[in-house]
Amino acid sequence: MRILFLIGIISLQLYNPQVSVMSKSNQFLNNSEEKSEVTIQSNTINEQTDVLKLELRLPTISGLSDEAFQDEINKGIVKQALLTKVKVMHMANEGEKLADEQGREFIPYELKVDYQVKNTHEILSFLVSTYEYTGGAHGMTNTDYYNILIDENKTIKLSDLFKEGSNYKEVINTSILKQIKKQEAAGEGSYFHPNEAYVGDNAFQSISEDQPFYIENGNLVVAFAQYEIAPGYMGQPTFSIPMESLQSIMKEKYQSLIVN
Repeated sequence: MRILFLIGIISLQLYNPQVSVMSKSNQFLNNSEEKSEVTIQSNTINEQTDVLKLELRLPTISGLSDEAFQDEINKGIVKQALLTKVKVMHMANEGEKLADEQGREFIPYELKVDYQVKNTHEILSFLVSTYEYTGGAHGMTNTDYYNILIDENKTIKLSDLFKEGSNYKEVINTSILKQIKKQEAAGEGSYFHPNEAYVGDNAFQSISEDQPFYIENGNLVVAFAQYEIAPGYMGQPTFSIPMESLQSIMKEKYQSLIVN
């Protein structure tokens, strides 16, 4: 009950204009026949306590023709951020208590949530990253990827971009493996390999059915989580593939995303 109460209070902070929340609107044109305008507003909260440093910059979408769908996306992003805040705040309080008992200095925990807009033409493609520092040498970053077909008011999966029965997985897998090999040969990256002890099972073999991705500057960017296919210092690996090279297997409705 206390968690729900806290979420309710913080939700009011994000949406109540009387509360001190910094907001900035970025407008993007949806090139549909109706020429409706889709905008993303930044709702920002910064807090600092003895145990937790909090920086939230959350996106709020407006202008989609289906307001119920739009509201579902917006509320889902806020809910996830606030649940994470409650979790990290609890961990921070427990961490401070343990540090006091052990007679050592407590280093405040951190929670940072931010977003980036990657594409606004036909598909609204953006990501929301959550960084948590809860002690130790470094923190962890997790990213959620959103791809919204603007005209149809729905989220799409990677497979939706391609023709039925196409070998899109094989094509993308081949490109990723080539990029991994090239990066390692140039000393620009390090990835897990099948023959490695302990981590061999995590070596990249194929993209998944629900593979995270985004669209940026005419490229399909395939994304992986930290530690998923590479050591932690590699962060969250991404692989960019020109959509022009995928044109023959893409559905006709998405051909406009290709930048020649």
